[in-house]
Amino acid sequence: MHPDLLSQLRACEGKVVRLTSTEGEILSARVLYVSEEDEDVTIDILSTNQPERYVQMGKKYQESAWAIPFVFIAEIGSGDDCD
Repeated sequence: MHPDLLSQLRACEGKVVRLTSTEGEILSARVLYVSEEDEDVTIDILSTNQPERYVQMGKKYQESAWAIPFVFIAEIGSGDDCD
């Protein structure tokens, strides 16, 4: 995990960010909750460059909250309301 990731995510709780996963997925997501204990972040996905991943799971990404482990986050960038 990037050393600043936890603080960056915490600063953006309740805000929209752009997350890039280690698998190349780029997400626009609202950060709902950051758990240092569980080492993950709970997000609402607003958009993704890989919607087919969720179709394969039989889910609509817009209708669920998702827990993303820190180890799967390659990069966090500014969103519409988080710098």
